[in-house]
Amino acid sequence: MQTEGDQTNGDSPSATQTSSSPASDNQGLQPSDGAQEEQETPETGPVRREAADGLDDCQGYSVLDDALDLTEGNHPLSSTTQGDTTSWQMGCEAMVSSGTSLGPQNCYTFPHTRPEILSPTQAAFQTAALAYHSTPDSGVNHASGSLTLRWLDLLIGDATLNYGPLPELEIGPNVFGNAVTRTPASLDEAATPATNDSSGVTTQSAYLQERLHDKGGSTGDKHLWQASDAIALQPQEHILFRHFTEHISRWMDLFEPQRPFGTLVPHLALHNIGLMNAVLALSARHLRIVNSDSPCNAAGYRPDPNDTIRYYWKTLHYSQKAMKYETYQTSLELLASAIIISSYEMLDGASTDWEKHLKGVFWIQRSQVIHGDSGGLRQAVWWAWLCQDVWAAFREKRKPFTFWQPTRSLAELDPNHLAARAVYNFAHIVGFCAEESEPGNAALNTQKAALLLQRLETWKSYLTVEFNPLPGPDSEDDKTFPLLWIQPAAFGIAMQLYYCSLILLHLHQPCYGGFKEYLERQKTLKKWARMVCGIAMTCTDYASSVMSSQCVFIAGMVIEDDTQRAAVLEYLDTCNQRAGWPGYSLGRELSDMWQAD
Repeated sequence: MQTEGDQTNGDSPSATQTSSSPASDNQGLQPSDGAQEEQETPETGPVRREAADGLDDCQGYSVLDDALDLTEGNHPLSSTTQGDTTSWQMGCEAMVSSGTSLGPQNCYTFPHTRPEILSPTQAAFQTAALAYHSTPDSGVNHASGSLTLRWLDLLIGDATLNYGPLPELEIGPNVFGNAVTRTPASLDEAATPATNDSSGVTTQSAYLQERLHDKGGSTGDKHLWQASDAIALQPQEHILFRHFTEHISRWMDLFEPQRPFGTLVPHLALHNIGLMNAVLALSARHLRIVNSDSPCNAAGYRPDPNDTIRYYWKTLHYSQKAMKYETYQTSLELLASAIIISSYEMLDGASTDWEKHLKGVFWIQRSQVIHGDSGGLRQAVWWAWLCQDVWAAFREKRKPFTFWQPTRSLAELDPNHLAARAVYNFAHIVGFCAEESEPGNAALNTQKAALLLQRLETWKSYLTVEFNPLPGPDSEDDKTFPLLWIQPAAFGIAMQLYYCSLILLHLHQPCYGGFKEYLERQKTLKKWARMVCGIAMTCTDYASSVMSSQCVFIAGMVIEDDTQRAAVLEYLDTCNQRAGWPGYSLGRELSDMWQAD
């Protein structure tokens, strides 16, 4: 999976920021105000330049004109002074003293009190204010982890605003289980051979590297934040854990045939209480949303909302404690926790919070040079994140955060990677549509659109036979939309994204040919919309429901026939019940859009 140039073509050049140790326990490490430019000398090496986001960009990176502005001035915590932080903490303590509580406080015991790692639910907690800046007072160099720390600050700040002061877990001598490490070895970003000390196994496969156990001893300080014994789950937690593994992971793994979210992540979670609580929080939240008659509703089990919040809090507490370890800041466990928490916010329906968490995952990925060709779980996280970000960007009329440029040509991709590349192409279309068209720039916009159209057609020319529809039985639905059955589902989604890209691209192009060209364009748009909906009508699986409903929403914007509109609304409602997403009705929003025309 690794390609030449992985170290120089990602979203995430390694940051070179440094943070000073906090003066007290109530202060966290502050992200630096940006890297300073360095002149090239024999002693200092290559020139680094300051990017628009305040991060150092090493040679080999090209910060495009659509790069995200992540300057300190835009950071929600950048204006917080020491006095502000103190006042905030005093306010939290006042709320605590008034008896703020979300559940029984003393009915569980924390895992460190027994040799066996107990259930995440069995972690007792008492109400106390959690420091807003969450960096532990460890004194370690967080140069590459400063963006990760900002992500954690973001989570804690949002959780405090939404739920009040966070409860403080009764932390004992060791929150991490106090056991010998048994976690998969860290992925080598440079794709150098990984060797197992005991068996001499050597591999360049990212998927194998991250699954090899470190049998020769501890890997750095991992044994300090990992547990060797598997976490024991209570009966209701088994339901949540299995629900994530068998259902939720499927749409997160949509473009990854190795399914790391459904195979590797559950095993990582069994030895990491932070990741386990993130999994349980997302699963509990999802089960509360889906209808009781949904096939993925785990026999009708509906978790208590307080359980969902408690799992979420415990993820934050664990991350706060573990962040002082450098190996945790770049671990698979933290990366998986970050995208799962982002998915939690996606289900929660709060667009502002979800937007901020998507940006937080972007920070983490950029600081670790993670992108669509990283390989293994890191690559799967990037694609799962991009699938979320392109929809959020479309909804918010902004450019997607990523500016990664693939180094592999289309000729080097297998069918699965060709399908994933459709998401990347769609992200560029969304970015083009988000640009403000200024008077006098029509020619430039037309040129950009032509280049994007050429990219789409080039991608289509490389598609293999698997992207062609398979034959199916005649159906009454054929009279509304042509049924196009494409398997596997990810390939069908890729074709839907291709047609949606064409729709959006032509909707945002000027029409110079007068009324005749306008009519021809409308006819073409409706043809593409029929293709999108025809593929959707055969997508009855859970994994593709989220992205398929997004594509149908876009196609529905140009549909005018009443029968077709009714079929679109019915499909969106079916997907909503099947997938438990979104928390609002896309069909109702589309109906309002039609009535406004």
